[in-house]
Amino acid sequence: MAIQSSILEKELPVFLAQHPEVILRGLPRALEKHPELKGKLYTILSKEYARKDEVKDEIKEILAEMRASREESARQFKAEREERDRKLEAQREELDRKLEAQRETEREDLDRKLEAQEKELDRKLEAQKEAERAHREELDRKLEAQKEELDRKLEAQRETEREELDRKLEAEKEERDRQFKADREEFKSYREAIEKRFDAVDRRFDSVDRRFDSVDRRFDSIDIQIKEVKASIGSLGNRSGIHLEETILSIFEKQLEWKNIDARNVRGLTIMDEEGKVFGVPKVPIQIDMYISNGTHFLFEIKYAFKPQDVYLFIKKANFVDEQLAIKSKRFVLGLEISSKVKEIAESLGVEVISRKGKGEKS
Repeated sequence: MAIQSSILEKELPVFLAQHPEVILRGLPRALEKHPELKGKLYTILSKEYARKDEVKDEIKEILAEMRASREESARQFKAEREERDRKLEAQREELDRKLEAQRETEREDLDRKLEAQEKELDRKLEAQKEAERAHREELDRKLEAQKEELDRKLEAQRETEREELDRKLEAEKEERDRQFKADREEFKSYREAIEKRFDAVDRRFDSVDRRFDSVDRRFDSIDIQIKEVKASIGSLGNRSGIHLEETILSIFEKQLEWKNIDARNVRGLTIMDEEGKVFGVPKVPIQIDMYISNGTHFLFEIKYAFKPQDVYLFIKKANFVDEQLAIKSKRFVLGLEISSKVKEIAESLGVEVISRKGKGEKS
């Protein structure tokens, strides 16, 4: 046994170094069979671990030296960083001073430039205002000249229309006087015939009633003609046309009643055209006739006779009134003489026409 233990003590390390796999396979079983090997194995391993402890101590010394070196490096780095920060702070202060001086110089230069630009802008604005003032004065002068020219043309047109209307009214008045005289003579003959046949009244009472009905219709017609003559006379005696309009309204009172319009409550309306939308000249009063019923607005143009341009002008005036009052109106033209052409134009533009007869047409 002693010999075997000696061999094991000498040869085991060499064997194990050459054959490490033997340890994994056989060592557990060998220790079970030979417990005394445990002490030898412990002795060998203790020597090996003692050497490792020495290595650990050396490592600890190296680590301590490294720690001390690192702390020294940290102190040196901190000192260098503080010195660098101090230098950087000094450089930053110097840079701030230079930048502030540069900004001050740039500010002063910018202030000078802005002041020069402001003076130049003031000069240009003053020149522009002067040019606009001259342009406005020239425009006002041209508008005033256009307004005077328009007034002259309108006055000439009105004068021509008045003269034409006067001639027509005079001719119609003579014709109506002649017809009225003839009707009166005819009525006188009827009355004389009735007086002669008074005794036969009872027998022919129905026939007489029919003839009196015919006479009444004739007198109604004569009454309308008299009103038309009054309208003619009114247009001659009153340049504003107010009496003419009232007379024409009374002539068409029944037709207007059928359309739920009370002719007696048709009123004149005047709105100032500040921008010249109707005649192209500002600050011109726009006159039109209006009737309001149950929230519905009716606009009228009332004349003895109409030309196409009268209808077009009425449309412009009605559109202007609708825009100013924010309404949607129904539109009518009333005239004693309205030609079929004028009627066709008016109706195509949404305007209702009320007339006794067309110009040149038979009643």
